Amino acid sequence: MQKKKIQLIVTGALVFFTVGGIFVNGKYGHIAPKVETSEKKEPLKHSEKKKSAKKDSDSQKIKETTTTEKEKEGTSLDDKKTASKTESSATANPIPEVSPETQVARDPSQESKKQEETSSESIPEEPQKSDSTKPVKPAPTPAPEVVEKPTVNLSIRGTTANSSAYLRTSQKVEIEEGESVMSVLTRFCKTNGIQIEVTFGGSYVAGINNLYEKDKGPESGWLYAVNGLFPGYGANSYPLKNGDQIEWKYTENLGQDVGAPQG
Repeated sequence: MQKKKIQLIVTGALVFFTVGGIFVNGKYGHIAPKVETSEKKEPLKHSEKKKSAKKDSDSQKIKETTTTEKEKEGTSLDDKKTASKTESSATANPIPEVSPETQVARDPSQESKKQEETSSESIPEEPQKSDSTKPVKPAPTPAPEVVEKPTVNLSIRGTTANSSAYLRTSQKVEIEEGESVMSVLTRFCKTNGIQIEVTFGGSYVAGINNLYEKDKGPESGWLYAVNGLFPGYGANSYPLKNGDQIEWKYTENLGQDVGAPQG
């Protein structure tokens, strides 16, 4: 019994599905062609759009070519006008033929050099300013000529202890022009701190270094000689000259002991 029930259910299901399939196919079978037609219409619309876009691009290209041609025509007209103007100016002002020599002369580098040379020649050179701030060296003054003064040699022989002993040996003494024996002796004694006494108006020597006349007898006293000679007059009257030898000597017997002439 159960097997029969199952078989009935299966057969019923098959019948249901077959009948349902026929019904569905009959009801919705016309929809499929509509979808196909819509799909076919879509590629037609796409192709029409391409055609219209192509037409637009072609028309745009035609416009661009026409504008470029017009521009070319305008430029060609402008070129013709400028060419005609240049021709008319050339005929009115003909360009002279330039020789090679003039071309060389018109070389811009050479012209600039010439301009520089002319400018340098035209500008006077400024005189060099002397620098006044530098110290001016004075011209060397010539050394003064050294004039040697005349000199004499002076000696004094005679002391209180020994009349033949030298108080001063021969020494060089500067003299003035025309100076006398007496002035040289008095100056020498004062310079060297030697005591001296002169009498009879500066013509007679009474004592030297505290050794006076008649200290060693009635015939003792001071005598002078110049260049080995004993003058017979006062010492203040004898002028000296360069290189003279003066000797003052103390005598005890009127000059015999010192070599003075007698009589």
